[in-house]
Amino acid sequence: MGASHLLQTAAKSRHYIEEREYRFELWTACAFTRLRQLRESTCLVVALRTDGRVGSA
Repeated sequence: MGASHLLQTAAKSRHYIEEREYRFELWTACAFTRLRQLRESTCLVVALRTDGRVGSA
C-alpha cells in the first residue's frame, strides 16, 4: 500500500513537472515569437520613417 502510494505520488509529480516544463517551453516560444515580431515591426517603422525623411529632404 505504501509503495504504490509513493509511486502514484511520484508519477503525479513527474506529470506535473513535465506539464510545467511544456508550458514554460510554450510560453518561451510565444515570447520569442512576439519579440521577433516586435523587432521586425520596429525595423519596419524605422525604415518607413527613414524613407519619409529621405523623401522630404
